[in-house]
Amino acid sequence: MDGLVARMLKAYSAIGKELDSLADIVSFGFAPALMLHIYLKKLLLQNYLTADILYISLPEMFLIFSPFLLLIFSAIRLARFNIRSSTHEGFSGLPTPACAIFFASAILSFGTSWFNEISIYAWHWVILIIVFAFLMIMPFRMFSLKFRHWRWKGNENRYIIIGISAILLVTLQSLGISLAIIAYIFLSGLINVLDINQ
Repeated sequence: MDGLVARMLKAYSAIGKELDSLADIVSFGFAPALMLHIYLKKLLLQNYLTADILYISLPEMFLIFSPFLLLIFSAIRLARFNIRSSTHEGFSGLPTPACAIFFASAILSFGTSWFNEISIYAWHWVILIIVFAFLMIMPFRMFSLKFRHWRWKGNENRYIIIGISAILLVTLQSLGISLAIIAYIFLSGLINVLDINQ
């Protein structure tokens, strides 16, 4: 919304750009990393409020603190975004809000599932963290969701992902949000492949 308001008011400044990225690091880097850290600590240490973290094993320590990779890679992505000279439409790598939305909705979806009582399941989260961390900094072109106009032509990809997301949200609730992010990644990849083959 801040970018939309800035465009409407034509209120651009260098300091605004930097403050926007600092806010994004907190909202889309630190906040989801902390949510996932607390969730994994609870998953691994059932009595996590009283458990002494100093007595857990190194692999368990890595698992519990692995979500902060999202914070580090979000910061790298946002810093690279601020200094890039390219003006092409779209994103290079997964946008930080998409990464944050994926993990926040995934925690809501799986937080009460029976298999969360199995500690080994927690390692699946580490794989997702590593994959999404690298997706944020990879030179992987992803289309922007910003509308310049409301016509179909030129917005095909945006309307398709909105339609897919709506169906997933209605049918699967919070899990549908995470799957919509996966659909966005795959649709961007498909567009890249089609562009290469043309």
